[in-house]
Amino acid sequence: MSDKQSQLRDESPLFVGDYYDGAYGPTIILIASSPNACAWLQDVFRELAHGGTNRMLTTEAKMRFTNLTALKLVNRTNGPRVTLRRDDDTAGKSFVWSATAEGWLYLAELIQPLADGVAGHQYLTEDKDDIAAVELSSGERDVVTASR
Repeated sequence: MSDKQSQLRDESPLFVGDYYDGAYGPTIILIASSPNACAWLQDVFRELAHGGTNRMLTTEAKMRFTNLTALKLVNRTNGPRVTLRRDDDTAGKSFVWSATAEGWLYLAELIQPLADGVAGHQYLTEDKDDIAAVELSSGERDVVTASR
């Protein structure tokens, strides 16, 4: 591991992620370290909406996950606005979170209050045959405490 990779690993991540059985069923939670983390995620969503390449959140240096093998973000040209499915190509707890350009822009707009510093959470799946919910939490102390 290079010194730079080691340094990135030692820094606090923008997000801590987990997969667990929540009150509404299987849930992937993304706990933001700050409003700036939410703004970074907005940029990822907007990049995807404008034709950016697919992203693997579980390998991003700015993310740390437990209980999750892979979370791939994929841009689609048609179909439902936002979906979360199992990734049959990867073993373990692996998911493909996909959206149309309109869907990624919708998600970017949905988390604007969190990027502006408002504490709270948003569900980033539409609960239409999704395999799990994706929840983004920012500034909620009880959530941070429960995740440690």
